[in-house]
Amino acid sequence: VWRDAGDGSTRMTLEQRGVPAGLPWWLRPLGRVAMRRAAVRDLALLKAILEARGRREAQARAVAGSRIADE
Repeated sequence: VWRDAGDGSTRMTLEQRGVPAGLPWWLRPLGRVAMRRAAVRDLALLKAILEARGRREAQARAVAGSRIADE
């Protein structure tokens, strides 16, 4: 679920459901932990990519604005 967090930010809520398939019942708790770690790592990477893109776009707007002011 994506929500406006104010200040130009967006908040994403992720809900994982299900049982790791193909694992014996006694390994399923470890599978859940591994899935959670992978999701946290992937979401941190996604956040870094999106924030870097946002910074680049803000810098480009600032440069374009200064060029317009110079004219």
